[in-house]
Amino acid sequence: MQLMKPTYTTNGKTRHSGRWHVRFRDHLNTRRRVPAFTDKRASVKLGEKLELLVGAVRAGGDLAEHREWIDGLPDGLCSKLAEWGLLPGAMQYRAAPLAQHVEDYRAFMLARNASDAHVDLRRARVMDLFKGCGFHSWREIKAAKIEQWLAAERRAGRLKMQTSNHYVTAVRAFCTWMVDQDRAASSPASRLAKVTVTDQQGFGVFTVEQVEQLLRHCQQATDVWGYRQRKPRSGKPRADITRFSTGPQRGFVYRLAAETAMRANTIRGLTVGQVRFDRDENGIVVGGVIRTSVGQQKNRKSHDVPLRCSFAQLLEQQIGGKAPAMRLVDLPLHAAEMLRADLFNAKLPMVDADDLPLKFHSFRATCATWLGEAGLDAAGIAAVTGHLTRSMVDHYTHRTKRLGREAIEQLPELLMTGTAGRCTELGKDWASRATDGRKPLRRKGGAHVPSPFKTGAFDRSATPPSFIVA
Repeated sequence: MQLMKPTYTTNGKTRHSGRWHVRFRDHLNTRRRVPAFTDKRASVKLGEKLELLVGAVRAGGDLAEHREWIDGLPDGLCSKLAEWGLLPGAMQYRAAPLAQHVEDYRAFMLARNASDAHVDLRRARVMDLFKGCGFHSWREIKAAKIEQWLAAERRAGRLKMQTSNHYVTAVRAFCTWMVDQDRAASSPASRLAKVTVTDQQGFGVFTVEQVEQLLRHCQQATDVWGYRQRKPRSGKPRADITRFSTGPQRGFVYRLAAETAMRANTIRGLTVGQVRFDRDENGIVVGGVIRTSVGQQKNRKSHDVPLRCSFAQLLEQQIGGKAPAMRLVDLPLHAAEMLRADLFNAKLPMVDADDLPLKFHSFRATCATWLGEAGLDAAGIAAVTGHLTRSMVDHYTHRTKRLGREAIEQLPELLMTGTAGRCTELGKDWASRATDGRKPLRRKGGAHVPSPFKTGAFDRSATPPSFIVA
């Protein structure tokens, strides 16, 4: 390893470069030269690190101890080392732009059987965050800058708290993948913290009468909901233009969601081949199940959703003669807007009795609530909804408030007492200021009140007085 300052000529004069350069031989015994620093001591340390790296590559050893140092190298120097073969394997991707890393991450998720919608959403969130923070390379990623950008987006109203946490989850997963693929030594997003969600809007529960009125409206509706009802976002192509739903088709989807507690994305991906009917000895349908796959469930667990007898018979009529690979229903994107339009046309409220908004996801809570009111325990409800924990079953079973109202009425009637009276047992008004020259005590939210113990009004050894409300 040698240090040198190259010379150059300008205006007929020979000058020396202000930066030191390191000359060394790589693992193939080829002479190489890289620019170092203006400080000689730092340039010497760089040369020593390069010699250690060349020795490790020449010996075929593990470069794990050099990864942290490589992550701190400038992109230009890292590109040269990768070009010379000094960064073998996945570490050669160190100098690649973040966009290329994200595309490789997207291909990795698709290879792990993740759904296209999930992969595209995860990729969009990561790229939006990097673009907003101004990150272009891996070494530019800083957790503090990410937190500042997310906080600014929340203050501006462009991100809700729960959506901000989704961005944190996405960038954490991407950085963890970079480390697992040996493209980075450590994750800069490992200490990113999520915010406590205080603005989360819940979802209401439909009544039986509301669902019946909605289904009657859809049965008589003549409009068609599809891509024409919603304008595309600026800069994004119109998606899912082949799906549309007539009034009866929408009613069938609403009933399917209310009786099976399935999410909109799950319903959208169902095929005819996933339906299994139970028949009696005469071949009449008496029930059935819909076998959802791992990729269709949010918890990544396959689940057999049971079907009641009447709905299974209706479903048999709907899919009769269709190929197993065909879609079970045509559910367009933005099912929430489709439901709001039908609720408005059916003259139904947009909120329930507790002022919670009625969304498409409300059908899932509605089914769980109806099952709970029918007397089923948590295990029976989970057999339909597919939840894995008791807490999630309780979250979707919205009968706690109703049971609370009914239970509170069972309390015994107590004597009615007033609250505006004054205590007259002590013979003096406590609400007034003390007249004995002592400083009155402060009480939070109230007036200056003297202590009865300090004023001598109470005798600790005597029997507690009886309070009379005047």
